[in-house]
Amino acid sequence: MNSEISRTLALIESIKSELEIERCNFVELSKLFATNKSNDFIREAIITNASKVKELGMKGLAPIKRRIEEAFLCLDSFVEIIISDDSLWLYKQDVISSDNCPIGSYRISGNKFPDIINEPLRMIFSPIGIILLSNGLVPSKYWEKRDSIVLCQEEIDWNKELKDSMRIFNSKFDDMVCLLKTIENLKAQKESKEALELWNKI
Repeated sequence: MNSEISRTLALIESIKSELEIERCNFVELSKLFATNKSNDFIREAIITNASKVKELGMKGLAPIKRRIEEAFLCLDSFVEIIISDDSLWLYKQDVISSDNCPIGSYRISGNKFPDIINEPLRMIFSPIGIILLSNGLVPSKYWEKRDSIVLCQEEIDWNKELKDSMRIFNSKFDDMVCLLKTIENLKAQKESKEALELWNKI
């Protein structure tokens, strides 16, 4: 039984390594999506506020554009901090079990990301959202203020690459949870066997 436990533990460690690779991939895809979608937000803001933009003129628009350019320079590192946060990734806990790693924790439902990652994903547009919001270029009803960030509440069409990455992650995560349940059962059986053997020695 000890060898079976060791084999299962090795498999869990192997899957954790695969999860780490996919997490890094998801972070990189999130950076790309944040850049592209933020550009979409800017374009949409200019088009829907054409008269206000013309009213501001080049003099009024210049400082806004400068702030946006500066925000884009820091966008990748901002996304990295948000999406790499270990608290979002249950396999990063010091002690993992089938109790603190519920199966399906990263399952996508239609266009909706799982709760554990949905809100952080909506934070990645915050640097651009703050600028557009503070200049009255986006409706405030679509942006929820959370301390120093704003959370995008608009319906977002997440791209295929992001969703595929999360599906791969969820599949591997669920495999890990199944192995956690296996090892918990093996350890329980071992403990029961040892207790019985101890009883029989008396």
